Amino acid sequence: MRDAAAIRAGYLLSDTATPDQLLPKLGAYDKDGNPWRLAAREIFAIAAYRTGDFAMADRYFNAIFADPAATTAMRQRSQAMIQLITPKLAAQ
Repeated sequence: MRDAAAIRAGYLLSDTATPDQLLPKLGAYDKDGNPWRLAAREIFAIAAYRTGDFAMADRYFNAIFADPAATTAMRQRSQAMIQLITPKLAAQ
């Protein structure tokens, strides 16, 4: 339950916190094999996109998209975000 609460709080904080603020709180979940890794990576990607760190957002969304454990919905969200980010990366 503690892990689920931390991830839920992370989703709520992704609207206001920076990735640097979220990494210490959720970084332990961002490890291959951790069942919460996909949610943690999505939280980091959302926060990175919101703060304009498109390279970080792209890295995390691509990690989610490539993960065979990702649900179809999560893979579709990641793909949509990658399509939004790609032109922004090219412009930099």
